[in-house]
Amino acid sequence: MEILFVLVLGLLVLGPKRLHTLLGHVARAKAQFERARRGFKSRLAADLDAPDAK
Repeated sequence: MEILFVLVLGLLVLGPKRLHTLLGHVARAKAQFERARRGFKSRLAADLDAPDAK
């Protein structure tokens, strides 16, 4: 429900074209963050599973 309120408010404040552009930027940033998170998680798992090289 809160998301719908924020979207309607954004539509009223920004207008349809600017809101569409903003949502595109947010979606790309979220996807980039998720890729970085997965990369960090896999690197951390690999480091924890690797034998100690001393």
